[in-house]
Amino acid sequence: MPAHVIVHFEQPRASRGKGIQESTSSDVTDRLRRLAADHDGHLSLNPPDPGTSLETIATITVPDMDRANALAEALRALDGVETAYSKPGEELP
Repeated sequence: MPAHVIVHFEQPRASRGKGIQESTSSDVTDRLRRLAADHDGHLSLNPPDPGTSLETIATITVPDMDRANALAEALRALDGVETAYSKPGEELP
């Protein structure tokens, strides 16, 4: 059964509380895509928050909870990721 990993990105320090004008770092996005592929996952970047151009959340769908848990743990170690957690497939992200 598919599972999901929800990823919350950190906001750039200079932009906190001032309105974010930059998109998520392409470096973070590239690493996110590689990790998702390594775990047989499909990455979906959520639309930017209203009034900003920054994606703050992404969802990765993987084949099972074991991969979701391993992927979430790997993602939490990345710079630019505030947190990542796994959810069973029957719980929509």
